[in-house]
Amino acid sequence: MNRAFVSLLSLAFILFSCDGNRVYEKFEEVPNQLWGATDTLSFELENLDSAKKFLISVRFNDEYPHSNIYMTLLASDTLGNPLQEELVNVVLFDQTGKPKGKGFGGSRTLYDTLNFRIHPNAQILDILQYMRVNQLKGVEAVGFKAIK
Repeated sequence: MNRAFVSLLSLAFILFSCDGNRVYEKFEEVPNQLWGATDTLSFELENLDSAKKFLISVRFNDEYPHSNIYMTLLASDTLGNPLQEELVNVVLFDQTGKPKGKGFGGSRTLYDTLNFRIHPNAQILDILQYMRVNQLKGVEAVGFKAIK
């Protein structure tokens, strides 16, 4: 009985973890869940040629003090030459104060579609918080996802 349950659980994990449309996905952890105003989360982009849709994701917890989060996305080439700069607003809570996204306990992850494409020559994507506070608490991680 126990062996069958483990086999079924393993099969379910394999089936649900495969996403044939995903071109790229990565999360960067925020140290101590305190995102400094000058702290940069960097993503080395690869194989985005077939991507049609881009998403930003935020993993946050009950300590997060605001209803939304502003982030600056900076795309550059391998030499560090800037190619694109975008300001993104991700709404983390609805009008009643209920957190959006999926999760359990006090931690949630919210994916939000970007309404622009990442520059085709971008190799590095840097993300900074733009909430005008020195230390933004309650953000556990930020992610970037590209799908076909």
